[in-house]
Amino acid sequence: MSFVAMRCPSGSHYNYCTSPCPATCLSLRSPMKCPSMPCVEGCECHGDFVLSGTSCVPLSLCGCTDSKGFYHTLGESWYLENTCTTLCTCSIQNNITCQKTTCKSQQTCRALDGLFRCRASDVGVCRVSGGSQFVSFDGVSHKAIVDICTQVLVKVCHPNMNLPFFKISAKSYNQQDSTSPISFPELYINIFNSKIILKKKHQVLINDATITLPATSQIPGVSITSSGTNTLVDVDNGLQVRFDGNQFLEVKVPVAYYDKVCGVCGNFNGEVDDEHMMPSEEFAQNNSEFMNSWTDKGIEQTCQKPSEQPQNKVESQGNKEEPKTESEGHKEEHRTESEGHKEGHRTESQGHKEESKGKVKALCKQVDFQTAQRNCQAALEAPAWAQCAARVDIQPYLQLCRDKFCDSGILTGALCLVFQDFGAACKTQGLKPPIWRNSSFC
Repeated sequence: MSFVAMRCPSGSHYNYCTSPCPATCLSLRSPMKCPSMPCVEGCECHGDFVLSGTSCVPLSLCGCTDSKGFYHTLGESWYLENTCTTLCTCSIQNNITCQKTTCKSQQTCRALDGLFRCRASDVGVCRVSGGSQFVSFDGVSHKAIVDICTQVLVKVCHPNMNLPFFKISAKSYNQQDSTSPISFPELYINIFNSKIILKKKHQVLINDATITLPATSQIPGVSITSSGTNTLVDVDNGLQVRFDGNQFLEVKVPVAYYDKVCGVCGNFNGEVDDEHMMPSEEFAQNNSEFMNSWTDKGIEQTCQKPSEQPQNKVESQGNKEEPKTESEGHKEEHRTESEGHKEGHRTESQGHKEESKGKVKALCKQVDFQTAQRNCQAALEAPAWAQCAARVDIQPYLQLCRDKFCDSGILTGALCLVFQDFGAACKTQGLKPPIWRNSSFC
């Protein structure tokens, strides 16, 4: 049996015998009243680091102690009262600044585990658009990975008798490279002991049987219809799914599931600091680790890289081929040589294309990023979208616009995609987005 050391977060390392009362930012010396045990197995901070909350940081990055003696980590924000009207933030050198604030519409000030926050009072919305990024229920963006994967978007992790279990997983696919958009050819929904598979062009399977839309009686409490390019799944408990079989999907979860779900879409608890939680209840150290941790093992065990291709069948059958005559051998040799030249030209051409694409990416970052930022922001903050911008955070859509502009170099294409998704988010807030399509735009 091999020994596997426990995993330790950044700034710390494993020690089979470390102090049970380590130094912290609040108390730089170990407390006088410490358990009599000489040491315990666990993670300890590196030499020049101390414990700040659950992380090890240099002394210069220690947080703040408020007037009541409570410690807050650097960058942490908290409300002074249970009305969420005074928000304080900790910055370097124990500097605490406070400002007046109010909760957004469709939010209420309430506590979760004793912590007051402006929390959703209606529904949580998770959305992925343009094959680029997920926006979680709590408004945090995760960049979609390029691996071919089936990932758990959301499932009930803390069920009770009054909440029916459900799980929604999406299959992602990228047939080219890391700069190409991710598509979602299939969406899997498990609910009420039934399995629903959504595909492109409104193809739907229920328990492996193809059905014709609308489907309102196959699963009690579930209605499946079509609307434009989207397939809609409505559940009588308020759960709703919109899916176009390509690069757009949206999941709405009713407030009854608040802090009861988990997955790539997050846990719908109003907190943004715990969005990288993995199924192990550990925090991922990067986006790739987080996304891969939510692979749906019930559908596929591992993710596959886009470049991974099945082995050549001819190679595997080489021992089965009959010996060739001398004449056939010469023909095969000439044919192989000719194909080799073609393949060489093809590879060289592809190499130039990849090099060119890389240069465009780099050029965008160096030269055109400010242009993308300026144009995308001006479009999203235009007067026609003012009502939406007041209710919907524009930052995820601004980032999407910049990314798409950098990928293609075409501003119009980026704006078309972003307006479509921003308009959908606007509708979820009960607002009517402006008419932005016309004969010459999108």
